Amino acid sequence: MADIPETTLDQFLSLAAHDMKQPLNVLQMYSGILQRRAKLSSEDELTQVVRGSMKKMQAMVSLLTQWARADRGELKMELDTLLCPQWFTLLDELQSPLGAPLQITHLPQQPTTEQPLQLDAHLLQQSLQDIIYLLPETTPVTLQVEGWCLQIHCATLFTGSGSSEQYQDALYQLAVTAGRAIFGAVGLKLSLSASTQEGHSTLKLVPL
Repeated sequence: MADIPETTLDQFLSLAAHDMKQPLNVLQMYSGILQRRAKLSSEDELTQVVRGSMKKMQAMVSLLTQWARADRGELKMELDTLLCPQWFTLLDELQSPLGAPLQITHLPQQPTTEQPLQLDAHLLQQSLQDIIYLLPETTPVTLQVEGWCLQIHCATLFTGSGSSEQYQDALYQLAVTAGRAIFGAVGLKLSLSASTQEGHSTLKLVPL
């Protein structure tokens, strides 16, 4: 019996992203055709549900692709020198899965947090958006910012025993794991905490 060549994490992630991308492109085209045939507006509830699902798939492909690049050490970055006000502006552009602006709280910052950070602003923003898109559309999401510390609060996904809850939990874990690799490459640490008693989860992003 011939030996099966070992698949590296990088190869697996690259293949997974590629295999998901092709059917996703077909589904996007087909959903657009169906929308025009049914004469549904962009504000129609069914249209928004379909778009939300597509964004989840796109976010997953994007995270898998970037995760593979981070694993190879080939995550090309264009570093920007950001001050806290620019950090706030970058976060203010993030949107919920259905396209609505996220609720963001800016807490008073201490003078010591004024030190600039070297970050790839576009990569950071895109990765954060991908993670947010993987959350359920019905999940209230708020962002809390204090200096360079960003916390994403959402309803916990660790309760329930149905397939839907397990599916969302798997997506959430993928987002966290991929996020750790991607943000680690740009000098940021992503941590996760969940409280089933209080019914919420928190993603925390801080400089290393």
